[in-house]
Amino acid sequence: MRRSDRALSHEDALAIIDHAPFGTVAMCGKDGLPYCVPLNLVRVNNDLYFHCALSGTKSDLLRSGGRVCITFVTQAQPGYQAEKNNFTCFYRSTIVTGQAHEVLDPLEKTEALRAICQRFLPDAMVGDNFSRAAETSLHRTGIWRISMDQITGKSRPERD
Repeated sequence: MRRSDRALSHEDALAIIDHAPFGTVAMCGKDGLPYCVPLNLVRVNNDLYFHCALSGTKSDLLRSGGRVCITFVTQAQPGYQAEKNNFTCFYRSTIVTGQAHEVLDPLEKTEALRAICQRFLPDAMVGDNFSRAAETSLHRTGIWRISMDQITGKSRPERD
């Protein structure tokens, strides 16, 4: 990181992952072309989970290697610092590298999907809503786990 004064602690970098509405997952595409897609991810300890279709470009690319880089950004706000006559952007971000693994175990798939739903739709997790939905859709839902290798957080606060 060029600006080490903007580095965040490991805990702050994880907090960005936990609060960002999505992360953009990049992988190596066909013919070496980059391929990236925004996904709703949930962190469970040192792993990230997401759901997707069982087939398609993303799943094909992940099955062919699985190395990924993910960017999470929160509090992104263009700004102008009059005292410095400086146009800039204030932000908090985390970059993660890791290895994606397709989750095939039904119990892990269910628990990962539960964690995703709890994070993004907690108000819907009442009664047997989740159990009924999982029962009808788990067999046609792909779940992937990303084991995080490296986590780097960076921030440009409004006053620095």
